[in-house]
Amino acid sequence: MKRLRAVMFNRKASGPGSFPSEIMERISPSEGQRIADIGAGGGFFSLLFSEKVGPKGVVYAVDIEPVFLEYILERAGERGLRNIRVVRGGEIFDSIPGNELDIVFVRNTYHHLPDRTSYFGEVGKLLRPGGKVIIIDYRDTGGLSFHSLFGHHVTMETVEKEMNGAGFLLERSYGFLPRQWFLVFGKDLDGRSPGTAPGG
Repeated sequence: MKRLRAVMFNRKASGPGSFPSEIMERISPSEGQRIADIGAGGGFFSLLFSEKVGPKGVVYAVDIEPVFLEYILERAGERGLRNIRVVRGGEIFDSIPGNELDIVFVRNTYHHLPDRTSYFGEVGKLLRPGGKVIIIDYRDTGGLSFHSLFGHHVTMETVEKEMNGAGFLLERSYGFLPRQWFLVFGKDLDGRSPGTAPGG
C-alpha cells in the first residue's frame, strides 16, 4: 500500500496540473550542486534534480517513510542515477554535513513539520553561502478541497514569519501555481528588515 502511495505521489507530481516543468525552470538546478528534497515522497523531484546536477552533484532524498526511500533508490537504479542519497527524516542533521547544500526543496511538506522555526534554523546550518530554501505548499483556497477541509495548508504570512525567525528572508515568490505558494528564501546575513518579494 505504501509503495502504491509513492507511485501515486509521483503520478500527481508529474501531471500538468502540478506544473513540474515550470517549477524546475524557476529553480534551475545546475551541474555539481547539492540539493536536499525534504518530504521527497515517491522521489519525482529528487530524480529530476539528480539528472540536472549530474555525477558531480548530490541529491539527498529525505522522508520519514522507509518504503518511499526504498522506492526512490529503485527508480534511481533503473535510470542509472548514482548521486542520490536517501535520508530518514529524523536523521537529516546527522546525515548531511554542515555548509553542504545549495538548495533545500520543501514541496507540500512545510505544513506537516513541527516547530518549524527551530527546524529551519538548523537547516540553515546545512546551507552553503548563497544557498536557498524553496518552499512550495498549499494555500487555503476555500470550498470543499481536501487541503482546505483538513487543514493541509499554510498562509504566506505564517511561512514568512517563521522563516524570518529561523534567520531567512523572502527573496522571491512566484504566482503561477493555482493552489500553492512558491517561495524562495535566503539567509539573512546582515540583519535586513524582512519584506515581501515580488514574483511572477
